[in-house]
Amino acid sequence: MVDDPPTLTKKRIEKIFEDRAGAKRVSKEAKKRLLSILNELAYEIALNSVKYSKNEGKKTVSGENVRDATRYVLGKEKDGGE
Repeated sequence: MVDDPPTLTKKRIEKIFEDRAGAKRVSKEAKKRLLSILNELAYEIALNSVKYSKNEGKKTVSGENVRDATRYVLGKEKDGGE
């Protein structure tokens, strides 16, 4: 089973910018905006994952459903997207 990643907070976003991406400083607006974008992406991926699962006649969303939904939402489908 996959361990749950830490919950994304503004402080966690700041750590990602600084520790992993090398930013010296990060504005409140930048943290707020990235958090908002990531939350919206998570919602869109979850919504599409459920649709893929239902289209397969399944009640349980699989890792493959999430992978495929992520590719769809980010426009990286194997067949070239929409």
